[in-house]
Amino acid sequence: MITIVHNEGRMKVPAKWAGDALAVHRPVVGFNKLSDKRCWWTITHIESGMAAGSFEGSIHKAVKLAKAWDSAFKRDLPGAEPNASEWELKDQWRQQVNQLKPICSPDTAEFVINSYLDKED
Repeated sequence: MITIVHNEGRMKVPAKWAGDALAVHRPVVGFNKLSDKRCWWTITHIESGMAAGSFEGSIHKAVKLAKAWDSAFKRDLPGAEPNASEWELKDQWRQQVNQLKPICSPDTAEFVINSYLDKED
C-alpha cells in the first residue's frame, strides 16, 4: 500500500509495483474509489504521494516505465515537495508517459544519445 494525494485528500491504495521513488497503481476516480478500467494506470511519486503521470497501456509497460525512471526520480526529485517544473528531464518523461517515445531509462547511454540526436532536429 502507498499513500497518495488527490482531490479528496490522502488515501491508501494498493500498488501493483513500488520502487524507491515511483509506484504504479489504479487511478482514483472518486472518494475512496479506484478505476477498474483496463490498461489505465497512475504512476505516483511515493514520497510526495503526487501523481507523476497517467499511463494507458498494459500493466507490464506501466511497470517497465516506472522501473526505468525510478532512480532518476529518486536522485533528481527527492522529498515530500518535489519541484519538477524546472527538471531537465521533464519533457523526456512526459514523452515516454504519453508513449510518444519508447521507454528508455535516463541512466543509459541510449537515452543520452537519443537526447542529443533529438536536439539536432
